[in-house]
Amino acid sequence: MNILKRFLILSFFIIFLFWGFLSSTYAENDNSSSGSTIKEFLKIFFPSSSGFQNNISQLSADSPNNNQLQPQEAISVKSLRELFSEIEKKVQIPARIIEGVMLVESPGLLNPESPNFLTDEQVQEYSRPGAVIPGCRANACSAMGPMQMTTGIDNSGSSSCSDCGLNVCPNAWAGFGDSVNTFGGYSHLSNPCNLRDNIYAAAAKLKDNSGAGSGVWTKEQVYRAAERYYGSCSDKYRYERLDNKTYCEFLWWYYTGQD
Repeated sequence: MNILKRFLILSFFIIFLFWGFLSSTYAENDNSSSGSTIKEFLKIFFPSSSGFQNNISQLSADSPNNNQLQPQEAISVKSLRELFSEIEKKVQIPARIIEGVMLVESPGLLNPESPNFLTDEQVQEYSRPGAVIPGCRANACSAMGPMQMTTGIDNSGSSSCSDCGLNVCPNAWAGFGDSVNTFGGYSHLSNPCNLRDNIYAAAAKLKDNSGAGSGVWTKEQVYRAAERYYGSCSDKYRYERLDNKTYCEFLWWYYTGQD
């Protein structure tokens, strides 16, 4: 009796090892003719093994990890205001705020009588991923692009911005330059000289600085965003081209129509 028990135990042990060997060989040769033979052999002695393999394959195919997120295609816009509208929805900032800041920073872009006016065709071209606005370069304070985002490097290639009266160049781009990705859902590498990228970054900075939510902005929020964007809203910085208003006063007036 003891001999019979030992024989049965040894037999099951040998079968177990043999099944493991065949399963391994089958996995390595699944697409070969020898793999097909082994597969049929396994079906005879271990009917559930093929089902097990099929279940694993199905689980792998259905795994969420295999469904990679597709990057958003660049949306073609026909005008600056259409681009403002896109960014308004994505960043949750009033389009009128974005437009008002552009009127201060790069007024010619919205003025049909200006040589810097952007036509609809140019807006479409310069807002495409990878495109840049011709002649775009940093100024003495390291600001670049239509919304004059500071980038940390001035027009002489220095990080000091000494000609701007500073010791270190400001760099708003470092904190908000990827806003076209984080808010817009695009996957390209952003560039401060790209129309869409630059405006997304500026909008995100204005929104962050304002402390506003997604609704109507208060006067305090508009002033806070404008002052932190420009640097000051004191009486010292009143401009004739802004109807003798400060940056804060102009932006509030443009947003609400009120003084």
